[in-house]
Amino acid sequence: MSCIKIEQTKYKLIFLIVLAVVCMIGCIHLLTGDFEGSGLYDRLKWLVPPMAISAILFLAGAIIYMIYRWHKCILIIEDNGFTSYSTIAALGYIQWKNVENIIIFTVSEQKFIGVTVNNIEELLNKAPWYAKKTTKINMAMGYPHVTISLQSAKEKPEEVVVMMNKYLDEWRKNNE
Repeated sequence: MSCIKIEQTKYKLIFLIVLAVVCMIGCIHLLTGDFEGSGLYDRLKWLVPPMAISAILFLAGAIIYMIYRWHKCILIIEDNGFTSYSTIAALGYIQWKNVENIIIFTVSEQKFIGVTVNNIEELLNKAPWYAKKTTKINMAMGYPHVTISLQSAKEKPEEVVVMMNKYLDEWRKNNE
């Protein structure tokens, strides 16, 4: 079998970048606008500058990350395993020999692909600290070890799970 690359749609990425820019403009307006005399602003004016600056920095980081991800795939499925780049806390390359099962699960009406592996500690040892923390939080909430989001992909999670299970079954047939 060949390599399958699941790419993100550029339209969704452009929409998110535009939305982040609009929010940044709103935050800048909060910092520079004249809101004197409005009751809520007068009571919270000490809070507006740090919150607006924090929001601007967060949104700038999000824009930089989205531009960085522009040409990257979300998921690469290969004969010996798969590599997930779907979230900033993705665990990277996982071999089929380490996969127990692949399912679809839903959180707040959003579908995810969940992969349970048989040696999560070994994978976490190689992962960055933020990926370890996110994975442990997900596991504590009862979610699978590896979570793949296809929110920005053209393919539906059901289609991708079928592809992944096909590769997993083929690997098991050839190696067990």
